[in-house]
Amino acid sequence: MTASGWYLGFLCKECSTALPVERCDKGAADTGARPIAIGAWEIRCPACGLVDHYGGGGKPMTRILVEKKDNHT
Repeated sequence: MTASGWYLGFLCKECSTALPVERCDKGAADTGARPIAIGAWEIRCPACGLVDHYGGGGKPMTRILVEKKDNHT
């Protein structure tokens, strides 16, 4: 699970789910994104399962806020 904070990343090309890649408020974090070239990433969307390539001269990264969700029932 991705820790709360600000990240740079992309929106899923299929379902528009936020795909955080690089932590931009503290330091590097493991988000599951895999670099495939300088500035390019292969990412599996956790919502719809689409595996696609992002960046690498295509759509620029966007800033994404990941917030902690409470699981109260």
